[in-house]
Amino acid sequence: MKSGGYSGRGPAMIEKWLVPYALGGRRKGAAGRMVQLLMALMLFAQLGAVTLMPVPAVADDPVSIFLSARLPSNVIIVDHQCVDISRIPSSALDLARSSLKIWYGHTSHGSQITTGMENLVSQYGAAYNFNADGSGGALSYQEVSADLGLEGDLGWRDATRSQLDLPDNDTNVVIWSWCGGVSENTKEGIDVYLNAMNQLEADYPGVAFVYMTGHLDGTGESGNLNVRNNQIRSYCRANNKILFDFADIESYDPSGNYFLNRNATDNCDYVDGNWAQEWCAARPTSGLCRTCECAHSQALNCNLKGRAFWWMLARIAGGAIPPPCGNIGAFLNGAWYLDYNGNGAWNGAVTDRQFSFGNATMKPVTGDWNGNGIAEIGTFLNGTWYLDYNGNGAWNGTPADKQYSFGNAIMKPVTGDWDGNGITGVGTYLNGTWYIDYNGNGVWNGTGGGDRQYYFGNSAMTPVSGDWNSDNKTEIGTYLNGTWYIDYNGNGVWNGTGGGDRLYTFGNSSMKPVTGNWNGTGGTEIGAYYNGTWYLDYSGNGVWGGVAGGDRLYSFGNASMKPVSGVY
Repeated sequence: MKSGGYSGRGPAMIEKWLVPYALGGRRKGAAGRMVQLLMALMLFAQLGAVTLMPVPAVADDPVSIFLSARLPSNVIIVDHQCVDISRIPSSALDLARSSLKIWYGHTSHGSQITTGMENLVSQYGAAYNFNADGSGGALSYQEVSADLGLEGDLGWRDATRSQLDLPDNDTNVVIWSWCGGVSENTKEGIDVYLNAMNQLEADYPGVAFVYMTGHLDGTGESGNLNVRNNQIRSYCRANNKILFDFADIESYDPSGNYFLNRNATDNCDYVDGNWAQEWCAARPTSGLCRTCECAHSQALNCNLKGRAFWWMLARIAGGAIPPPCGNIGAFLNGAWYLDYNGNGAWNGAVTDRQFSFGNATMKPVTGDWNGNGIAEIGTFLNGTWYLDYNGNGAWNGTPADKQYSFGNAIMKPVTGDWDGNGITGVGTYLNGTWYIDYNGNGVWNGTGGGDRQYYFGNSAMTPVSGDWNSDNKTEIGTYLNGTWYIDYNGNGVWNGTGGGDRLYTFGNSSMKPVTGNWNGTGGTEIGAYYNGTWYLDYSGNGVWGGVAGGDRLYSFGNASMKPVSGVY
């Protein structure tokens, strides 16, 4: 395993923890390190036994006020699915550059992010500019030459407090990366890290704190590194944290091929080769393959991380990023087959995803249960919902997963982001009546208790739901023999096409309705499924125009399987 920076204890810790923030940032070269060390020793000599009292954070700092009003209330998970910068609006980049003040502690592995960001500047210019003080309209990006250390180290925490307590501090985003500190860590050691981060969040509510996983080390899915990384992931999902999933980005190539189960390393090596070299050899002109000095790794890895980092900053700043395209899948007797790489074909469990969740008596449901921007799976049986809240594709029981009692044996399950908060809620449909868990507590409280009841459809119709009008909220609809009745105006009533709703003809009586954001524009499009064949209204006009007309035709599943869809 490659090392990425000094992680020891003793005199060298003076340089590692105190000097970087005392001197205001990263210093390179032997001469710079010597100056740092001498100044630190002088400072220690002057301090003697004096105890320094922290300076309280300035409560009315306009930068902190700006960010505290926009800090996400739901989890933000940034991983290999968050690297397509073409989907980040320029307004979101502008907002991140103008409002965020980054303070980033890292050693060599963590520098991969900076290297990738530098390549973005050289490729795309001012939109991705960054410097230490934010001058010239750039992102304020101050780097600190230190990392999260080894098991139980808390020097990073103390350095953070010292920075945030400075009278002139304007930092509102704090990020620390690991070197090799996760590989040999323990559950207790990771808990020390998680608890310290959580306490910092409580003490500095106007600051966004970014959690991070540790880089790959070749030990695969069963290795201690992955176990500890999963500990971090589970905590972040369960507690609505911001996570930059460093390891996940190293586990996939840009085509969605998975390599952690093939003992991938931080250099992108795996048992049969090097995925980064192979991907770029097949696509030498791709911007993702732009050369750079990527510490311990390949240029592709750095470029992916730089893109994911800007995605995360746009999310933290409150920028609106359209959701990724919806993918298809199939369910049979508790087995889930998900088109993870989005090519419309089943490529096996290594490239795509196969889960065992539920049984033959249950109905499949999907939704973004935890607000991470990705769909998780679940099942419904006689009014009981079993939701894969932690997103690992297995039923782990509560509290890791969620179980609700909403509906009964004769009702059909429906799902949607009813209130636009980024989290999928549950609901049921019976003979044209919709019962919507609008307050999101998993219990029917009636319309007087904050839930919603609509009358839309009849006993012969199949319920459908989607963001028909791209307002970031889910509306309802029904399907009968190929005819779609869409509540486009969102009032829960069929008003006809003259009253603002939509009527489409797509499919026939033998087909099942399917919905999803097929084209990545942010709204929901319709489709039909028949014996494993998917007819998707990719053009979004409500008419099957054929592949030549811009729609999509896929073969995924069979006559025995039930269709499912979501952003996997």
